[in-house]
Amino acid sequence: MGVIATMPISAGTKILEEPPLATGRTVDFRQPSHVRDHVAHLSDEERPTLGSLYNAFSEEYDSGLFRTNSYGLGCNSSWEGTFDTLSRVNHSCRPNSESCWDSNRQVGTLYSLWNIQVGEELTVSYIDVAEMTHDERQSELKQRWRFDCICACCSITEVVAQNTNDQRRRFIGRLHQEMSSFPASAMYRLATMAYKYADEEGLRGSPAASISLYGYRMALRLCNVEDVKKWIARYHSEHLLGTGPSSCWTKEAFALMKKRTHRVEWNPLCSEVALYSCI
Repeated sequence: MGVIATMPISAGTKILEEPPLATGRTVDFRQPSHVRDHVAHLSDEERPTLGSLYNAFSEEYDSGLFRTNSYGLGCNSSWEGTFDTLSRVNHSCRPNSESCWDSNRQVGTLYSLWNIQVGEELTVSYIDVAEMTHDERQSELKQRWRFDCICACCSITEVVAQNTNDQRRRFIGRLHQEMSSFPASAMYRLATMAYKYADEEGLRGSPAASISLYGYRMALRLCNVEDVKKWIARYHSEHLLGTGPSSCWTKEAFALMKKRTHRVEWNPLCSEVALYSCI
């Protein structure tokens, strides 16, 4: 099962929000005894809804349902949540939507990253696909969810095109791995190219925001006021697109956009050490 658009959806639209059917710590969701107790406390309406979700690990019974369908509740959180609709959104290595946990309102959200047409399937990325090659993505998805990805990105059959795809994503990964290995000017060029490659790969939202943050930091160290403004605006707009105006990431980016750039403009000497300490 999946989720299909029944009307045109513009980029940046909140498609849905919903509270989780069940929440728990990741370690608890892997323990059958805890899961049995958890399911027993669900309402008569919630229990069959949970059971209707796909189970990639049927030999684990209800534990497999949680393992298959749970989202992390926040960045680096040890808690997971399983949802009625959000858990049915399938994976793509070039997703058109992004899921996000709203910790203030305790709901999962789904925002559109691109303009979506009627009849188009809504997709999210289950893993950090931006810096992974085709084979790396397939291996992780097979291990964690037991499926072979056949999204538009993974279905490229032309060898040159697939190699180009892998090279772009490998380059993006290089930016993350070598952040402190080169001078700021070299890292700035890497960030510029990585952002270009992300755009060519159709990767928007959080992956593009992460690259934009690197570009911002390097422009800050290079004392380039105009580029600082450009990168922080990108950082904010990508988080706004993928996680909405109320997410902690968007709010932090907005605060950074309003405060940090003013400090660069105020300090004409633009000491790299002083600026870098502001990050």
